[in-house]
Amino acid sequence: NIRGWAVASDGIERIEVYFDGVFGFEVPYGTNREDVEAVYPDIVGSINSGFGSALAYGSLGNGEHTVTVRAVSMAGDMAEDSARFEVVGFPYAFLSADESPNLEGASVSLDGDSVVINDVILQDGEDYAVTLGWLTASQGFEIRQVTPNAANPDEQDIPESWSRCSP
Repeated sequence: NIRGWAVASDGIERIEVYFDGVFGFEVPYGTNREDVEAVYPDIVGSINSGFGSALAYGSLGNGEHTVTVRAVSMAGDMAEDSARFEVVGFPYAFLSADESPNLEGASVSLDGDSVVINDVILQDGEDYAVTLGWLTASQGFEIRQVTPNAANPDEQDIPESWSRCSP
């Protein structure tokens, strides 16, 4: 979620969201924020100063990104704040219900404060290890890392002219 609050003595016209410096969308503005009104009781409308929107961050692609939220007042004044974050996921922008990861042969292990699911198979046959960690803000687990598992040497295609041997 992208959420927060903004106040201006002349009122807020809009809240804009940018990703990596490119305009993304405007966020709905005007939700109830009694906590903001308690701090700014002299600003008219501070009770309705909240904004928020859900976003499928995976659509931005894996890697580091910057999100910037800009509040624009009715007078045209602007205030903004930015944060860096990392998108971690499978090497596909979107997996449909038919492409859901197959966990049939998966195993789970614990690694410190993380849960590791091994042998997560995608429709293309690729095998991954997925590391999950608790995210307090959303009160749920988030994907922290997706790592392709090395192919089992016994399952690799080896030219007929080569001989197989194992220790």
